[in-house]
Amino acid sequence: STHRTQLEWRAVFRDLELRCADRAGRIRIISLSGEPMFDSGDQFTGYRGITRDITASKQSEIGERDSDRFARGALDALATQVCVLDAVGTIITANTAWRALASTHRGLGAWAAIGSNYLAMCDQIIGIERMEATAMAAGIRQVIAGERELFRYEYFCASLSEPRWFNATVTRLHGVAVARAV
Repeated sequence: STHRTQLEWRAVFRDLELRCADRAGRIRIISLSGEPMFDSGDQFTGYRGITRDITASKQSEIGERDSDRFARGALDALATQVCVLDAVGTIITANTAWRALASTHRGLGAWAAIGSNYLAMCDQIIGIERMEATAMAAGIRQVIAGERELFRYEYFCASLSEPRWFNATVTRLHGVAVARAV
């Protein structure tokens, strides 16, 4: 193993994580860091180091990852197209249904991808759909700004490869430090 080689070479090691059982039989995760010590004759005498119990922080990380996987799975299980916008209107995540819809429509697909700005897309629409896009963007901005909790809008999009009606519902995402709209 890499750690065994470090020990044989008498190398410094940092943040080696080990699992062990405490006296009560509970699994603990510890972090070890050490540096070699030598006597006056330059003979290796052992390691001096620090041991930290990192069980709580590791369990918290695992819980967060599990929670993130659960949330992603729940979002992707929805048949309705869902995306989350940040405070300036950038799409920061979207479910499978949203990504599938975006990928099937020319033009719209690139604009509606994760990382693109949905509000900028609405602001740039011209022609017959300009009024619909302006109303949609205004409603989203009001939700993001906290001026309203809910915005619903029904609109027709003729510029898609398959023209269709959309029913949009925009809500503010609560429990996060920064403004988000779903």
